Parts: sequence; structure tokens; C-alpha cells
Amino acid sequence: MKKHTGTFLYLIISTFLTISYPQTIQISEITNNAGALILEKGEGRIIAGYSRILHIIELTQFEVSIKFIENVISILPNTNGPFSVLIKATLIDVKHLYNNLQPRNIRSKRSINFLGSVIKLVTGNLDANDLQIINSNMENLKTTEENLVKQNNNQLKINTRFEDRINFINDQFRSQHNLLKELSLQNNYLLTEDEKISIIFNLYTLFDILNSIENAIVLAKLNIVSRFILTQKELEMIAQEIQSDGLNIQNLDDAYSYLSPTVFYRGSSLIICANIPRLIPTHFKKLSVEPLPYNNRTIKINYKNVLQHDSTIFAIRTNCEEHNDVTLCERKQLTDISNDQCESRLIQGQTGK
Repeated sequence: MKKHTGTFLYLIISTFLTISYPQTIQISEITNNAGALILEKGEGRIIAGYSRILHIIELTQFEVSIKFIENVISILPNTNGPFSVLIKATLIDVKHLYNNLQPRNIRSKRSINFLGSVIKLVTGNLDANDLQIINSNMENLKTTEENLVKQNNNQLKINTRFEDRINFINDQFRSQHNLLKELSLQNNYLLTEDEKISIIFNLYTLFDILNSIENAIVLAKLNIVSRFILTQKELEMIAQEIQSDGLNIQNLDDAYSYLSPTVFYRGSSLIICANIPRLIPTHFKKLSVEPLPYNNRTIKINYKNVLQHDSTIFAIRTNCEEHNDVTLCERKQLTDISNDQCESRLIQGQTGK
């Protein structure tokens, strides 16, 4: 048997994933390294922009609802009876939730004034440019037939789910108030069980809407999009957009993992926004760069993770989103080091200068 005169040193990297993924073993030769070990860590994609679904909630509509309820209570036949007590107690809870939704410190550091409309960011990553685009298109969105505006990589769509529900509830309260007003003209009038059920049902529906909005804000502060605000049709649209960019979705629930929330006030309106990332077509390799001794010295590596496609190399400066083996980065999280004479050359297997 022929004897090998050279000695080869190999570094074996094993990554143990969850039981739903197979174990992977990566073997890299480092004997003749140029000062760095390059490990492939999956795929990298760059976010070009966002499609946004806006849920606009006119807070003044809740004031109308509360006023209707107070009027209903004022003309109930027995203001101290069990039914009246239940209505009053529930109204207290409704008012508490409504007060929690009111903007605080509207002139805070996170407030921006656009042509007289004060916008206060509650949570999310919208910058002044994003907010200006949304603000300038708000009125156009309300008047377009599909509530949809497209602009480059950004797409804005209005969801009227909350508005439709609160308008329906107010119509119900208005009818109930008018009915009670007529009945109150009669002597010793009594509400039927159906009328009582209708009033309490609408009141509890109002409470549920407010509670769902408050929960959506709490979840948004944890960077989670509430499952209550999106319709089935919207989820299907979101899944299609994500898949059209080459990302894998097993079911509609998977779409939530790609979404990010934003909440802000615009005047008397509360807007809850679901942001859908749109990606540039290029598929990058995500690489991990580890320094190795070379000629008795170790080169300092400024960036431990990069995205590479041919000769184009972006260094990852801040943590990006991770989805299984795909990393999604915004352009502002990256630095172009394609022409760097040190790290880019090391990544391409050349000696740094």
C-alpha cells in the first residue's frame, strides 16, 4: 500500500437538530487554510420591503357605543333590578378597556407630525419614511375599490373587520334604544327575554372586541401578530405571497412566523398592522466565518456571519430573523464587503491582504 507523505487535518462539525430534521455532518479541510474556516449555515435572503395589512380602529366609534348603552340603561323599566345591575357592571368593564386603548403622551419622542396628523408609534419597527408612506396613502386606501395600494416593494391593504363589527353593534344599540324609548311611553312596560338577551349579547360583543384589541397590542409588544385580527382570506393571501418568494410553508399557521406587528395611533385612530416580508430574488448562502491560525498568527475577523452569492458578500451586523434553515435580513442589517481586501478574500478562499 502506498504510504501518504502528507498529513491532512480535518475538522468535523456536527450539528444536532430537532428530531424532525436529520443530523448533518460538515467536514472541512483546514490544513491549507487561508486564515479562516468557512462553514455553510443554510440559506440567506434579503428583505426588499413589506406588504402591510392595516386594521384601522376609529376609537370615537366606541364612545358612540358607550353613549348608546348609557341611554339604554337610563330608560330600563327597573334600574335596580338584576338585569340592570348586570348591564351596569359590564359597562364598567367596557369603559375600563376603552380607557386603556387611549393614547398616552401623544407628543412623546415616538410621535411624528405629518401635515397636521400626529402619529405615535406604540410598538414595531416602522421608521419615519414607512410612516410617511402609510400616512400619505391612508385616504387613498379608504376610497380604492379593493382597499389596496401598491408602491414598489410595498403593498398596503386595509382590513375593515373591526370597523364593520363596531358599526354593526352601534346599529343594534341604536335600534334597541329607539325601541326602549317607545316602550317607556307605556305604563309598567317590561322587556321580553329576547330583548334582554339581545341587549346583553351586543354589550358582551362590544366587550369582546375591545378585549381582543387590547390583547393584540400586548402580543404586538412581544413581536407576535394576534390570530384574532387576520381573516382566513388574508392568511391565504399572506401564505401565497410568502411562497411566491420561495419560502416553505407547511400550513397557514406557519405564515404567522414570518409576520411582524406594528401598532400606532394616527389622530383618533388606532392602527394595528401586520407586516409581510417581500424578498429580493437572489438566494444567498449564509456562511459562518471562524478565524484559524495562519503563519503563526490569527487574523481578526470583524464579522462572524455573512451572506454570499458569487462575488457579492454582505456581512451581517445585527441579528436577523431565523426560519428553520433560512435567515431573513433587512438591508439596513447588512454591510456590503464584496470589495473588502481582507474578509471577502478569505471567504472566497484567497489570502487576505
